[in-house]
Formats: sequence, structure tokens, C-alpha cells
Amino acid sequence: MNIAKLLAKVRFLPDGLLVRLYPPFLLMGMRIRSVSPDYHHLEAELPIRWWARNLNGTLFGGFMCAATDPLAALMCHRIFPGAEIWTKSHTLEFLKPAKSRLRIVVDIPEEQVRAIQSDLDQGGRSTQTFEYLMIDDRNRVVARVRNTLFIRRAQGRRLGVVGEAL
Repeated sequence: MNIAKLLAKVRFLPDGLLVRLYPPFLLMGMRIRSVSPDYHHLEAELPIRWWARNLNGTLFGGFMCAATDPLAALMCHRIFPGAEIWTKSHTLEFLKPAKSRLRIVVDIPEEQVRAIQSDLDQGGRSTQTFEYLMIDDRNRVVARVRNTLFIRRAQGRRLGVVGEAL
């Protein structure tokens, strides 16, 4: 069993701590600042460490990509328990050099949750794109993230939405 699956089975630790213990985030120093009870909103912080700087002294783009890639998928795993979720595509539009810690804000609107649930109920799968921002300490948008996920109902299971009785 890999560490990510083991962490997913732990129920007594708060989600923010579980996500922080996710191995890539632990090594990056990434912190989850807040997660809404329904998992539709998440705020994270990515510090700029000496080992994550490029020759210009700014944060490596690959580091930014690795930090933002699993966020929407982790949220969807909680919104749609038992779903199988993969990143289909992930792009960053770099707007400014990242010279300070970054704040990442991910919102999954209720309409998008309903669209995913409808797709899953009708065809057993859904492809959705989530867009969010990386913001520096001066409140400037450093990068725009577009993360497309493939979400599939596990074989023989009906998925519920968090808070909904099955």
C-alpha cells in the first residue's frame, strides 16, 4: 500500500493535517490554511524555499505545477467518495515571477458539483476543468491554473455527494 492510500484511510486526523502529510506537500512545505466542511473551497500556502528557487531566485515553475496539480483532485475525492479521479491535463499560465510565498485558492462551485454528479449518474464519468489562481504576498496574481480532471464512478457503485444520504 502506498503512503497516499494509507493517509486516505486515516479518519482521526483533520483533513488539513492529512493533506500536509501528503508526501509531495510535506517536502515542499505546503500548508493547507483552510478547507470548507463541504470541500468546495480550499486555501493553501506554498513557501519559497532555497531548494525551490531557480537561477533567477524565483520559484521553479515545476514546483508550482506540482503543488497545484493534486488540489482539485483531493477535493473531488472528498466530495465524491469512492470516485476514481485522474488529472487529464494541467497547465499554468505564468504571469509574474514568484518571488515570495504563494497563496492558492481553489473554489468548486455548487453548479459544477451538480454537473459532475449528473454526468456520473447518467454515464458513469465526467471530465471537468477547474481554474484557480496563485497569488503572491503583494496580492498579485502570479499564475493561473487550469486543471482538467477525469472522474469515474467505481465499478458497481453509486456515488453520493458529501452531506447527501445515499
